[in-house]
Amino acid sequence: MTLHSSTDASAEHKLPRSLPVSYFAAETCVDAITTLPSLCPQQPKWRFPGAVAPLERYLSHLPPDRLGLERASQDGLHRMPDHASTHPDDPDVERTLYLAIELEDLYGGPHPTERERQWGLAWVVPDKRVSRSVCMRVLTVEPSGPGPRPDNYCINYGPHTRADFVVTIVSGTGTFVRVNNVGFIPVSTKKVNFARRQELEDIAWNVGVLDRDGFNSQNWVACVMAVAVARGVLEEADVWTSLSEAVKAKSSGKI
Repeated sequence: MTLHSSTDASAEHKLPRSLPVSYFAAETCVDAITTLPSLCPQQPKWRFPGAVAPLERYLSHLPPDRLGLERASQDGLHRMPDHASTHPDDPDVERTLYLAIELEDLYGGPHPTERERQWGLAWVVPDKRVSRSVCMRVLTVEPSGPGPRPDNYCINYGPHTRADFVVTIVSGTGTFVRVNNVGFIPVSTKKVNFARRQELEDIAWNVGVLDRDGFNSQNWVACVMAVAVARGVLEEADVWTSLSEAVKAKSSGKI
């Protein structure tokens, strides 16, 4: 499948044939990728229920069941607070895109295996309340709760800004930075401008989840990155490098 990037309209790109992490593009991507919001003038068909509004930007061309929202609603689950209105992204600033890895269980359980670790894409947004501290704009899918499948499944609540904890990014040697229980791997040496960050958010809204054993946030993140390659937002070599680094992080002694 060939896609045309709104970031570089003159270039044609293709989905990677493979990545270090399976990304299930045919099953998880929007049915017609070329109609992602940044390429499509009409409003997306599907909107979140009012209980999780307002949201500053819109949303998904996928129906709620393909984002895991229908099942989450039936289970009484809700989208986490989004602090984008109080911690807005700066359109004039280029930012480092990180592949973020939760190194400890979100629910206080035993340490996850490498395959069980929660992944996301993230970049820094300012926290004006605390000097030299930052919050994160995060693209990920959330687990429905603790425990192995079939009780646990993934939910795509869309991009959100996490401001319920303070993260201080410190300089370190090499490409891997660990802050508390989160590891950050820069996706490339080039910083990402606001337009590309918005396109990554559009892509994230339109990558669904699979309700099956073995699918988790790692597969979803890889899929978002694969579509970003196909759209000309990210370089395939950078995606390969960062995903490979994430997969081998523990064995290399960095975690």
